[in-house]
Amino acid sequence: TAVFIATRHVVRPLSRITGTMQQLATGNLAAEVPYLGNKDEIGQMAAAVEVFKQNGIRVAEMTELEREANLKSGSRRAAMERFQQAFNEVVTATVEGDLSKRLATSYDEPDLEALAGKFNKLMDTVAGGLADAGRILSALAAANLTQRMEGRYSGAFAALQRDTNAVADKLTDIVARLKKTSVDLKTATGEILAGANDLSE
Repeated sequence: TAVFIATRHVVRPLSRITGTMQQLATGNLAAEVPYLGNKDEIGQMAAAVEVFKQNGIRVAEMTELEREANLKSGSRRAAMERFQQAFNEVVTATVEGDLSKRLATSYDEPDLEALAGKFNKLMDTVAGGLADAGRILSALAAANLTQRMEGRYSGAFAALQRDTNAVADKLTDIVARLKKTSVDLKTATGEILAGANDLSE
């Protein structure tokens, strides 16, 4: 009877619990823990095994999250490296006078893509402003005083636009005055000549 009781209430439950623990140890976290809810020592053991199982599940979930985080971190690191390389290339080209280079805008990272977009917009403004100012200066060099910077600029390029147009306006005013002075001199010279002719007669 004692053997029967020991076998039925101790050995068999322990064997089942041990089997469950082995399954959990091999990664089968779906294994059901028997005897949960029992009020005896077997129930206490089952509760301990259930805690082990739940901890295993949490560890597995954390490992998966960490794996995803590592993959995301690796992907972000690769995107950062591509961004940095492209950025260096554009800056180097700009320093050498080539304002046509732009950053790629697809990095699978919203913040990098936003940054690339803003950088490209900045480069567009710089290139456009300098080209516009260069056009005015070229026109002035060719004695064409009709050209002005007409783009919509802000900050330093608004100042460049204002100053460039002011130079063009000033030169236009100077040329207009020179023309008037020339006409006045021609008129005065004509009058002097006429007076000299009158005197000679």
